Amino acid sequence: MKNNIEILKDKYLKLKQMNKENRRFYHFKSVRNFIIHFHEIATPHDREIIFNLLNGYLDEVIENDILDIYECQEVFTNYIKPVGKYFTEKLKFVVFFKWYTILFYILSFYAILTFFSANSFFFISGFGVILFFMLEMFIKIYQKRIYSFSW
Repeated sequence: MKNNIEILKDKYLKLKQMNKENRRFYHFKSVRNFIIHFHEIATPHDREIIFNLLNGYLDEVIENDILDIYECQEVFTNYIKPVGKYFTEKLKFVVFFKWYTILFYILSFYAILTFFSANSFFFISGFGVILFFMLEMFIKIYQKRIYSFSW
């Protein structure tokens, strides 16, 4: 009899091999990262809850194509987000942002500082905080401890 990790891996590989349209709407990397770290879940009760959510997600997307961003958002909210919340709280995962999203926030932050004529202390400390969070994100990418709406 297969254990939960093997069941999830088999369904994940089946989904990856399917020629789905709009592959960008499927959360392949997030699900892969959850499966990789599934064995780290502490309690059998938590393992069962996470397994049911991931298994439900995989069944849903194998049976039904995700055709638009609204269906993608619904599936993410129902399955991936609760799993991600658990992994963030218990297993030190982080939410991943694409580089252009980070760049947008950085530029917005510095535009506001420039508008209010902030002194250089705020620029330097802001840069340090941004650098720290980006470094943490790169470490988490390497450890495969990330998930995201578009990941």
